[in-house]
Amino acid sequence: MIPQISLSIGDANGKKLLSIPGDKPFELFEKHLSEAAAKELKGLKEATQRIEGIFVKDILKIMLPKGFGGSGPMGDFARENFLNTMSEVAAKSGGMGMAKMLEDNLAESIYRREAARLMSEPTKEQP
Repeated sequence: MIPQISLSIGDANGKKLLSIPGDKPFELFEKHLSEAAAKELKGLKEATQRIEGIFVKDILKIMLPKGFGGSGPMGDFARENFLNTMSEVAAKSGGMGMAKMLEDNLAESIYRREAARLMSEPTKEQP
């Protein structure tokens, strides 16, 4: 068990409460993450950026005038290229903040799951 963490019985219906001190409490778990959790966290940023990119692209499709980029196949190509570029730039720069918000929320749930796993493991007695 990680010494900075305490587990107590809470007021609400006798549930166990996990108390983790500090501004960034989940950093305590970095060295103790399971391989699966570390892999999930690694792919999380890219996945959330892709989600934000899709969202931005869909919004821009609705907002752009129908004739944007011209007509015919070249106009469709220009429009699609513009949409792809703008959505990629917005997602990677965090323009809307959606990717960061999703990443933070999903990472927190992964860390909480790992905290629960670590708290349920038997402690090893040190000599």
